[in-house]
Amino acid sequence: MEGIVRLPDTFDREAAVAKAEMAAQLLAGVAAESDAAGELEALVRATRGPHDEAVRFVHLLRPEDGTARVDLRITDPSVVVEGRGAFADAFRSSFESARLAGARLADEITLEELEAYLVENDMQVYWPNYEDWDGETDPVVTFDPMNDQEENVAYRLAEDGARLGGTETLMVNEAYAAENPTWVVNISELPEEDANVTVMVPPIDGGGGGGGGGGGGPTCPGPPSSEPDNDVSLIKLGWYKADQNYDSWFNGGSEMYFTHPKGNPNFANPEASEAIVTSFYYHVHRDDVGNWLNFNQEYISNWTKEVRNQKLMIHEHDVHGPFKFTGNVGFEFEIPGTGVTAKPSIGFEQTFKTTEPIIYLRDTDRASYFLLNRDGSVEGTGTRDCFRIYKGGQFVRFTLPFILQDYGS
Repeated sequence: MEGIVRLPDTFDREAAVAKAEMAAQLLAGVAAESDAAGELEALVRATRGPHDEAVRFVHLLRPEDGTARVDLRITDPSVVVEGRGAFADAFRSSFESARLAGARLADEITLEELEAYLVENDMQVYWPNYEDWDGETDPVVTFDPMNDQEENVAYRLAEDGARLGGTETLMVNEAYAAENPTWVVNISELPEEDANVTVMVPPIDGGGGGGGGGGGGPTCPGPPSSEPDNDVSLIKLGWYKADQNYDSWFNGGSEMYFTHPKGNPNFANPEASEAIVTSFYYHVHRDDVGNWLNFNQEYISNWTKEVRNQKLMIHEHDVHGPFKFTGNVGFEFEIPGTGVTAKPSIGFEQTFKTTEPIIYLRDTDRASYFLLNRDGSVEGTGTRDCFRIYKGGQFVRFTLPFILQDYGS
């Protein structure tokens, strides 16, 4: 039986918010140190791409652990940022200044305990609009309150802060951060290192083109007259657009997962057939909302007639929001040498992390997919580059183009 179940939530948000605020207070002193702020800016610039404009504390406070390189999961390993260590030195100096000034946080936690918490819980410093920094203005520092509020307290070094380790506060929101340098302490939502997760590189911005069948768009062939007998060369995740961000601005852009439980039939022993779950990940930057993006990512390498249905699930990843999905993948094929048709249905379970409703979950029949995938009237959404635009909830639109061996694209 298929279904989605929420798993127990054991994450201590209250503790995480408290530690993030402590870090924000200390970072007010770090932000006033030009070498430290410059190091963060260089790291953000080197790593921005398929993820937020952020650097994890493990690479800021323990540069010796990651050598001189930034996170190899999110950037070219040839990138080296010189002058590492200024940020870590400034952070420790800021803690010492707070301790000497009698700040409460220095009584509640040691420097070593705070550093360990920030590193072990995958916290990071997010710097939206870092490219607008003039290199001189001290950033203010806020933190993710981990709720739905759009405004929060931020800290900056008081006028006499260098002497007393003191900070002053102000309220900030996304509009403020768009005009003023702002750091946000939050939890990284980088995908875990997993051989079954493909991180998609930044796609091409689609702009305004790519309509189907008119208005200067491509000349589109009609749909197949029947389900193709031949094998499929490949099916792609094509164009994608979201008309809203799925996270608060304190948590950056949206981490989109396209999960595909695919069939692996065993012709000699149908009951030994299995389902293999793979995922494709793309980080939608906040300024990408409303734009068509061309993923052009191979999704199914070869959809043969034996596999009657394919599933696609789309969700927005939240590192502390576990659900479990139980489903199945269907097959239909002739057992070699017997003339007997087998129709196994293979079950699987997949745990995923989100706090949002599932954006898209559909079991697609092979015949319907090919016969209707060029028909933009099915959901009333039209076509893009000749292929039907699918709806994912209220805000997501995407295409699933195919190429047949003897049919063309």
